Amino acid sequence: AIVWTQSRGPWLGWIPGIFLFALLTVCAVRPRYFRVLLGVAIGGVLAVVLFIFAANFVPSLSFLQQTPYVGRLVDLFNTESGTGKVRILIWGGASEMLLPHEPLTFPDGSQDNVNVLRPLIGYGPEAMWVAFNRFYPPELAHVEARNASPDRSHNEAWDSIVITGLLGFIGYIALFVSIFYWALRWLGLLHGRRDNLLFGAFVALAGIGGSLAFMATDGWQLRMVGLGLPFGIIAGFGLYTAVAAFLHAGEQPDRTDLPRQMLIIALLAALAAHYLEIHFGIAIGATRTTFWVFTAVLMLIGMRQLAVLPAELSLVAEETAPEPVAPQPTGKRGKQAARQAQAPRRRAPVSTAARLPKTVMTDVLVFLTFVYIYSTNATGLTNPGSVLFESAFVRPNNALIPPIFVLMLFTWLVAAVIGLAEESMGQRRAPAMGWWWTGLGLHALVVWGAWLIYGLIQGTRLAPVTPTPGMLNQDFLNLQLDRVGGHFGFYTFVVAGWILVAATVFAWPALRDRALPAAGRVWVAAATGVAAAVLAIFLIYTVNVNLVKADIVYKQGQQFDSQGNWLSSVELYKRALATRQTEDHYMLFLGRALLEQAKQAPVQGTTTLPATLNLGDVLALTPDTVAALGRDDLLRAAETVLLDAQRVNPLNTDHTANLAR
Repeated sequence: AIVWTQSRGPWLGWIPGIFLFALLTVCAVRPRYFRVLLGVAIGGVLAVVLFIFAANFVPSLSFLQQTPYVGRLVDLFNTESGTGKVRILIWGGASEMLLPHEPLTFPDGSQDNVNVLRPLIGYGPEAMWVAFNRFYPPELAHVEARNASPDRSHNEAWDSIVITGLLGFIGYIALFVSIFYWALRWLGLLHGRRDNLLFGAFVALAGIGGSLAFMATDGWQLRMVGLGLPFGIIAGFGLYTAVAAFLHAGEQPDRTDLPRQMLIIALLAALAAHYLEIHFGIAIGATRTTFWVFTAVLMLIGMRQLAVLPAELSLVAEETAPEPVAPQPTGKRGKQAARQAQAPRRRAPVSTAARLPKTVMTDVLVFLTFVYIYSTNATGLTNPGSVLFESAFVRPNNALIPPIFVLMLFTWLVAAVIGLAEESMGQRRAPAMGWWWTGLGLHALVVWGAWLIYGLIQGTRLAPVTPTPGMLNQDFLNLQLDRVGGHFGFYTFVVAGWILVAATVFAWPALRDRALPAAGRVWVAAATGVAAAVLAIFLIYTVNVNLVKADIVYKQGQQFDSQGNWLSSVELYKRALATRQTEDHYMLFLGRALLEQAKQAPVQGTTTLPATLNLGDVLALTPDTVAALGRDDLLRAAETVLLDAQRVNPLNTDHTANLAR
């Protein structure tokens, strides 16, 4: 996926990721020709970096721009056109937000009271697109739509400065540097005063040098610091790691600690790749979540708070380890003690391999999500089974194989093999082939069975809704919107049910053996669990499900916009706004739809609005009432909505523009 998307950020992240993984793996394993392999890893990354720089700055290599895939890296430093120019202009505006400036002015004439602190504390999350207007570079309007105010810098350094200011930016740098520092300590490549000084010097000097070098290429403007500083930090970190590998070459690694070290190496390589990637793109919710999960696991493993090997495997290793040879005792008492010591120790029982892996519950969740993501009914089928299987076996553009089904089949096969392999690792002997086939069958029965059951339910929900005799249009619309907007809510409660079942499955052995403190107080634990579940369901529904449902209804309204059906748009935007009356984005589109309806409405309508209006009055209008309103009343309704939108988000220029219209 990373290759086919041709996104340069992840590609560049591969460079430190693969380099660190190869270098640190050689350090951990210490194979034959140890130093030669270290040199190969260092030489390989230097060759790749030099090739990228040469391809961007040597004119004779410009032909590589037409080469598939490679061409994406050849215009990496192109700031005169395309996305490169857009980004450097945005960085220029972000750098002006950092410097002292006049306070932002609100529509009512008031000013930003904490303007003097903005360079230190920033403007807060999701605020760049409204605070950036003052610093919008005019040249940006020639390469991007003028109404597309940037909400991200496409660079994590500048995003951090805009959102949290210099104080937050320092914390952000300290976070990554501390991750790199402690990972190397846990790998044995950083200990003692000499190593600490070298690490600090390499990272600090390379960060400063990278910032100055990138600024020099841009006429010493501040905007390139967001690229030069992280590039220098990751280069200094990689350079120290390479030097430390040779400085500690004489140390003998602990072979018994190799699994833990390899997991630390893999996590560190992924985090280093992520660090470089987010400075060439946007750190989205998925990558941020992955970063924090990886960081948490790295901390737990590094501090030895989490075992790398399964408990059963560790037990087997302890049992099979040779016992030390004790010196031959002399005397009667000594010989008697020796016989007692040589008596075979009673081995702790090791359970037989389970035929269903512990990972099966996670695999079930994956397949439930497959149903929610990939089930569609574009052809209007009424049979739930047909909806499910056509979604799974659809072949776009007459493809030879159904890609969705192949994706699910491959996922199931990998998940089943990994889960069963983990179960087999904890056994004294390798399970027979029959155990594997039985495990695959049971795993398939559970996982594909869950997919089928939820798939048929979802297929029923996706079938077209037909009105009952005598049903009013308003009631039929309510039914349709509840069905369309309820898919996510239903999936959410399916996941909530899965959490309950999975928690029971995972906690049952400890509860059965009364190994948990709560196991001795069953009724107290049960009451606490029920109360927590009720609270969780309430929060999920009000904070998550309702908001997603409102957004789905809003998206349905946009479909009517493209058809010019403004009455339907008004109704759907009203419904979305009624769910969340503080969402100025819904107000923006509702006000716009009312303006468009006013253009085609008669001057005098058959219904009039009261002299004073508020947002609640507008939301209470029925479609028939809106259709009967005259132009002036529609404009008054639009003004009421847009004034409320401007009150909620005064720095959104779209509200001011619509009020002017």
